Formats: sequence, C-alpha cells, structure tokens
Amino acid sequence: EMIFGWKEIEVVGKPAVEIIVPERLRPEHTSDLAHFVETGESSFLGRTVELQALRRDASEFPIEMTRVATEGARALQFTSFIRDISLRKSAEAELLKASEAAHSANRAKSEFLANVSHEIRTPMNGILGMPELALGTTLTEEQREYLDTVKKSAKGLLAILNSVLDFSKIEAGKLDVDHVTFSVRTVIDDVTR
Repeated sequence: EMIFGWKEIEVVGKPAVEIIVPERLRPEHTSDLAHFVETGESSFLGRTVELQALRRDASEFPIEMTRVATEGARALQFTSFIRDISLRKSAEAELLKASEAAHSANRAKSEFLANVSHEIRTPMNGILGMPELALGTTLTEEQREYLDTVKKSAKGLLAILNSVLDFSKIEAGKLDVDHVTFSVRTVIDDVTR
C-alpha cells in the first residue's frame, strides 16, 4: 500500500504482473514465470534484480526485487520482496552528474593552464633575450650584475613555466614522450654540472 498506492482489498486475487509491472515489461515477466514452471530456471527468481515498477497513479519508479518460489499446498507460490530505490537512483544520478562536471572542470583547467603557460613563454623569450643582448654591450659592473640577475631570474621563471606546462599537458593528455637511452654515467655528469 505504501509503495504502490493500492489498498489491499483492491488487489487481492489479481495477478501482480497486471498491477505493478509496466505494460511494456509484462511479456518478459510472464514468459519468465512460464519458463520457470516448465524448467525450474528463471532470470528473476532467487536473486536480487533492479526493475521498473508501476504505481496506482501509473507513474513508473525503480525497485529492487528478490523473488522466491515455494511449493504451496495446492500450487506453486511466488513471494517477492520489493524495495523502492527511487532515492538511491536519484542520488546515484546526482553523483554521476557531479563527477562528470568535476572531470569537465578539471579538463578545462588543464587546457587553460596549457594555453596560459604557452602564451607566457613567448614574452619570456624576450625577457631572456634582451638581457643577453645588453650583456654584449659596454656596461658598468653594477649594470652587468643587474642584467645577470634579470637573466637568472627569467631562466628560473621559465623553468617553472615549463614545469607547469608539462603538468598541464599530462593532465590534458597532450604530453609527447621521447624515449631516450641513457647511462648512469650520463646522469651523474648531468647532476654534477
């Protein structure tokens, strides 16, 4: 009565398939029961399944059902344990929607970082190149120190930008990997430099 909206007196003696099973699904339920009576095998009996059910007001909703068969005094009897899982299905749908939105936002962030990092690298080339050109001219010692500081700082900033660009490419699935063979000696030489 609580789940389906029918009063007991309205449904006693009527086939459940005609009351709580949506019309388009009735042939499958009926044939499964007939198949069980003939062979003892069923896709519904003895296990929990998720199905669509029908309320008195003709609205459909998701249920979880476990059906068992028992030998009665005069006939085979079926008992169904039914749970309305509308709230669970709604929560699962919301969770899936939130998960997809989070993945979409993460992809957008990664693409944004990749684009921004790339766009910042272009002016960084000018910031790196101009001190290099100025260092080739006649300068005071103090000017040379300033330009060396600018050059080192720009190289440090470029290294950070390259790392950000690499991470964003990894997240966006756009990182190209070069396979390079190396020896331990090469690595030690690189580290000590």
